[in-house]
Amino acid sequence: MKRKTVLVIGNFDILHPGHIRLLKFAKECGDYLIVAVNNDSNMLIKSRVSELHRLEMVQSLECVDEAFLTELCSNSLIANYQPYAVVKGKEFEEKENPEYKALKTYGGKLIFGSGEFESNSEQYITRTISHGHNFDYKKCQSYATRHQFDYQSINTVFSQFRKNRVAVIGEIIVDEYIQGTAVGLSQEDPTIVMTPDRTDTFLGGAAITAGHIKGLGAKNVKLFSVLGKDDKAEYVKSHIKKYNIETVLLDDSSRPTPLKSRYRAGIKHF
Repeated sequence: MKRKTVLVIGNFDILHPGHIRLLKFAKECGDYLIVAVNNDSNMLIKSRVSELHRLEMVQSLECVDEAFLTELCSNSLIANYQPYAVVKGKEFEEKENPEYKALKTYGGKLIFGSGEFESNSEQYITRTISHGHNFDYKKCQSYATRHQFDYQSINTVFSQFRKNRVAVIGEIIVDEYIQGTAVGLSQEDPTIVMTPDRTDTFLGGAAITAGHIKGLGAKNVKLFSVLGKDDKAEYVKSHIKKYNIETVLLDDSSRPTPLKSRYRAGIKHF
């Protein structure tokens, strides 16, 4: 029986769980998994990791049968190896895929992951974007003209904040953002099933309102609110201090501290 060779091509800039899931999936699509790692000269954006280290990481995976550095395009690799299938991440499904034409010449397949792989390294990297001197302020200027204010009037408003003593009365909410990987749809109803990867927690509601007022320069800000007797209340008490505001927080064991959870899987929010 002819061996079913599967080919995966990528940078593997940062080897993360999404890559591993994708490669394991690719191995299940055939008998022999070949991974072509783009060398440094074949990458549009310079990698943070040298080509030899990127290759070494891929070679260390048990599911990978063969891996090598390449400067060839995908069509040339397909012509050389004529794999049974080429596997790519779900994010490429709606894009132009030149591999189709090369595979069609001998009946090869192009297979996309089901969406749970998060194979894009940018998901795992926080970039700091500097506008530098190229930031276009034209829209800001037109907005100011349309609403009839200028720098001096804004400066006057902010200077008045320094004299204000403000009381904020309201509900404190703990905002929780759960970043995860989608693994499919529930069989019971059309709901995305996801595996949580990271949770980020922030103060919201009246707490962030008070914090913003203090940040604008108010002389004194006092926050009045009610918390439950739970771990979220402890989170509020320990993190509210950084806003440099006064607080009067009443404990109420009959109710929980409000928690708002948002789930993200890739670009999907729910």
